[in-house]
Amino acid sequence: MTVLDAPTRPELAYDLDGGRCAVEVMMTIASVPLWRVRLRIVTARLEPADDDRSGRLVAHAAVSPQFASLPFARRWFLPRSGRSDLATFTVPNLPALAEGDRFDATATVVIGDRTWPVNLAVRTIEVGDHLVVAARGPVQRPIADSLPSTSVYLDIAAELRPCA
Repeated sequence: MTVLDAPTRPELAYDLDGGRCAVEVMMTIASVPLWRVRLRIVTARLEPADDDRSGRLVAHAAVSPQFASLPFARRWFLPRSGRSDLATFTVPNLPALAEGDRFDATATVVIGDRTWPVNLAVRTIEVGDHLVVAARGPVQRPIADSLPSTSVYLDIAAELRPCA
């Protein structure tokens, strides 16, 4: 009699759970928050790491902000971008995720022909079969795009559900 190992089930990919996500962009001057805008995530997909490849998170958000902390901040946010443009957030090389994981990751934000790297501190939490991903980090902007003593931070929180 030959005993065969049971096939291992491939890791599931995760898709965005529609109304349970947020991307906020915050500008600070000398570490004091100046304004915030909240973007609407349109799609997000997490492909967990497995034995032979690293994981990857890709999300798309509408550039036109849903909410802003100051009057006219929605108009000031990325004025050179079209209101119908999408921001693409990509986090390659994700490690295998487990509940309560904390790790650093480098993301790339692309809007039109402009690209910015973001150094994220990522945290994951499992809630039932859903996975909650929270990340925060500074956007690395070219000196020409920066005012002295200002920083831009990206805060992301999303609940992802297993793909069917």
